[in-house]
Amino acid sequence: MTSSLEIAIVFAAWAIVVWRRPPLRRSLRESPLWMTFAALALALTVRIPQVSSFLEQATGVAQIGTLLKHCIGIIAMLSLINWATALTTKSADWVPLPFTAPRYVVAALSIVTMAGLFLAIPGRRPGDDYFITEHAGNAVATCYQLVFVAYVALAMAIATVLFARSARIAQGGLRTSLVLMAIGSATGIGYTILRTLYLVASQLKQPFPGGDSGFESASKWLKIITIAMVCAGTSYPAYAAAVRARRQWTALRALEPLWVLATRPVPHVVLVDMEEQPSRFDLRDTDFRLHRRIIEIRDAALVLRDIAPNGLWEAALAEAEASGLSGDEAHIAAEAMWWTTAAQRAADDEHGGGDETYRAHPADHTDEEAAWLTQVSGWLDRPIVRAFVAAPGAESHA
Repeated sequence: MTSSLEIAIVFAAWAIVVWRRPPLRRSLRESPLWMTFAALALALTVRIPQVSSFLEQATGVAQIGTLLKHCIGIIAMLSLINWATALTTKSADWVPLPFTAPRYVVAALSIVTMAGLFLAIPGRRPGDDYFITEHAGNAVATCYQLVFVAYVALAMAIATVLFARSARIAQGGLRTSLVLMAIGSATGIGYTILRTLYLVASQLKQPFPGGDSGFESASKWLKIITIAMVCAGTSYPAYAAAVRARRQWTALRALEPLWVLATRPVPHVVLVDMEEQPSRFDLRDTDFRLHRRIIEIRDAALVLRDIAPNGLWEAALAEAEASGLSGDEAHIAAEAMWWTTAAQRAADDEHGGGDETYRAHPADHTDEEAAWLTQVSGWLDRPIVRAFVAAPGAESHA
C-alpha cells in the first residue's frame, strides 16, 4: 500500500521534472539532472499499486512494475552520477560520455541481467504487494535483488564521494546543497545494506530482526529519506534564491519611505525615470533593484550633505543621545533626523555651507547596507525625529 507521504513525494518529483525541464535545443544527455528526476518520478509512479496493476493487465507479465521500477531506478542513478561528475568538473571541460563508457556498460549489463533473472523467478503472482518479502528465500529472486542492490550500492558510494568531496571546497548555498545530497546518497548506501542483510537472512532461513513488517518499514523510510534528501539538495539553491529574493523585496518596500524622502528634492540621482520604475509588487531582479536603490539613496546623501548646514549631523546625534538612546540606536535615530532635516531644507531651497560632520554608516556589502538603511527608514516617523525637525532653530542646527 502506498502512503500519502509517498504520493506526495511522487507529485513533488514530477513538479521538479516540469520545473527543471531543459531547453528544447539541449539533448537529454546534456541534462543529467533533469534525466535523474524524470527517471526517479517515473520509477516512483510505476510502483503505485494502481499503475502496477494496469501494467500487469496491459502486458500480461506478473509484477512487471517491479522490474520496470528497478530498471528505471538504475537509469536515475546513472544520471545522478553523470550530474555529480559534471558538477565536479570544470564546465568548459565537461562533455557527455559516449554510450560505450564503462558506467553505461555496467548499467546496461545490470538491466539485462535483472530482466533475465526476473523472467526466471518462479511463482510470480499478479498483485503481490512487496516483491522482496513475497519471494524471500527464492534463490533466483535473491540473485535478481542482489544485482539491483549491488548497482545501487556502487552508484550511491560514488555519488557520496563526489558530493562530499565537492562540499569540502564549496561555500554558501552550494555547500548546503552538496551536503544534503551527500547525506541522501549515504542513506542510500544504508538502504542497500539493509536489503542485503535481509536477503542473506532469508536465504539462510534465519529470522530477520523485526520480521518482514519491520524490514519493509525500515526499507521504506530509508528510501524516502534518500529521495527526499537528494530532491532537497538539488532544489536548495532555487529555494535559497527565492528566500533571498523575498528578503530583498521586503527591504525594497521598507526602504521606500527613505528613498522617496531622499530623492524627491534631488531627483537627478534616480537612475530610472519614475514612470519606468518596476511595480512595488514585482519580485524580479530584486538584487539589482535593491543595489540600485541603495546607490540612489547614498548619492542623494552626497548631494544633501553639500547643502545641509554644517554640524547638522553632530546636532542630531547629540539630540538622540540626550533622549536616552545609545550605540547603534542613537546613530540610526540621528541619521533619520539628519535625512529628514536635510531633505526638507533642500525641498525649501535653503542651502547651507555643507555638513562636514556627516559620515555614512560603513558597510561591507549590500545586505549590511540595506539592513542599516531599513532601520533608518523605519525611524522617519518617530516622534523624536519629527520633534527635532520642528524644533525652534531647526533651520540651522549648527
